Amino acid sequence: MFTCTLFLSLISYLFTLLLAPKARADDMSSSSYRLFFGNFNITSGTKTSASYNVTDTVGQTAPGQYGLANNIVKAGFQYIYPLDTFSFKISPTSINFGSLIIGSFSTASQTMEITSVGAGGYSVTVAEDHPMKFQTNGTITIPDTLCDTTCSETTAAAWSNTSKYGFGYTMTGDDVVTGFSGGTNFKQFADKSLGESPQVIMTSPHVGTKRHGVLTYKINVSASQQTGNYETAITYNAIPGY
Repeated sequence: MFTCTLFLSLISYLFTLLLAPKARADDMSSSSYRLFFGNFNITSGTKTSASYNVTDTVGQTAPGQYGLANNIVKAGFQYIYPLDTFSFKISPTSINFGSLIIGSFSTASQTMEITSVGAGGYSVTVAEDHPMKFQTNGTITIPDTLCDTTCSETTAAAWSNTSKYGFGYTMTGDDVVTGFSGGTNFKQFADKSLGESPQVIMTSPHVGTKRHGVLTYKINVSASQQTGNYETAITYNAIPGY
């Protein structure tokens, strides 16, 4: 029985989180005093009763969002407060497929959890450093899958034919992008060594707490595949929106 031992090294996560420093509408000070102005409207503040809490701004002349390439002003109405910290978790942080059998699918999964508190929601992207490479000869690879007919890093398709070889993935869970059909369709990973852009696998325009996704890897090798150890690295980017 032909077997192929494969190791998949994973970068657990890399998230981009840009937090702006605290900004005030006005800050007037001297050596003996400092005045903080929260707004230039008719009124603003927090109103409470036994059953509710409301914060508001009232009287803005031209409410709305205004912006240039590097600057955005959100004037005259409240935006969603951060109610929690942004976080991204993934488990396990490494995958070992063990010995592979010719013409037989092997799968393994990772679960990710994201909490995003910004008004702009979040997105999660994924990419591979390169196709699965033979550890002692980087020119020998397990190719990215083409699925049963054709698929790519941007287009998912069914992959159930065991005579179709390669390496790919599918997604299930919360806020998963369309195309995976509940885990029955697969894609190639975007290949960073070819300059391909990381692909979005989860996204939402809304605040989300403990949103879960499951990425399932799938691999199949042919009889002509060189035996030995293969590996690649997968990079996740979890990006908050504000």
